[in-house]
Amino acid sequence: MLDYQGQHRLPADGNVGAETADLLASLPEGPPLPRPAATGDRVVTSPDVKLVRFLQIGTRDCIRELLPVVLLPQASNVPLACGLLDASSNPYPPASLEGSAWKKFVDSEEFRGFSHIPPMQLTCHDGRVGAVDRQPGDTPFGVSQGWTFMTRHGKRIAEHAEWYGEDPRFHPEREDVQTLSDGSGVVISARQASRIAAVARSAQFDMIGYAATTRRSSGRRHTSCCGATGRRRSSTAAPPSRGVGSS
Repeated sequence: MLDYQGQHRLPADGNVGAETADLLASLPEGPPLPRPAATGDRVVTSPDVKLVRFLQIGTRDCIRELLPVVLLPQASNVPLACGLLDASSNPYPPASLEGSAWKKFVDSEEFRGFSHIPPMQLTCHDGRVGAVDRQPGDTPFGVSQGWTFMTRHGKRIAEHAEWYGEDPRFHPEREDVQTLSDGSGVVISARQASRIAAVARSAQFDMIGYAATTRRSSGRRHTSCCGATGRRRSSTAAPPSRGVGSS
């Protein structure tokens, strides 16, 4: 995060404020979708999108990142804190999350949060969106704040992470659907933010004087009446904080 802020001429404080978040949200989407031809009535189905956050970090990488910012005498606790963080890492998600694999993954609790945007149907007339619907019985929008793994009495257990409650945009109850200005398609998006479980966050702060706060992610997909689909994008940031309760 410090490198990113320095490259973009932002205050190199390691914190994700509004300006940094705006820059992360403005990363290029790729080339524009082709404009649909006037072809009468057509039904187009948007893709099924699963945006998953997980943690993979090695103890050595963690120590290298933290030692320059943690003050003495707490700097001596950095190896222990990083070892615990490494122990809480998640395995990589499976290559496919289709069908029963998705339920198995959700039941595993091996993730730091997810948003699931199920397919939606665009009813188009002459290349313009007339309606966006989800068929009865389809999977509803799904979201989770994720889990934080900790070791207690030699056992690895999962604690619920916490929602970032100060900004309702990052705690959606459903996906956001916006029709493009020319009516040729829609942008379906979702974003969320959560932070690690309170117990783990307090332990971090006691050891090194910092606590990881908010992890943010966002994803969106363009779907056009001609059937073309634009790129999904995601971004995540986990800056340290000097306060356990700060967001």
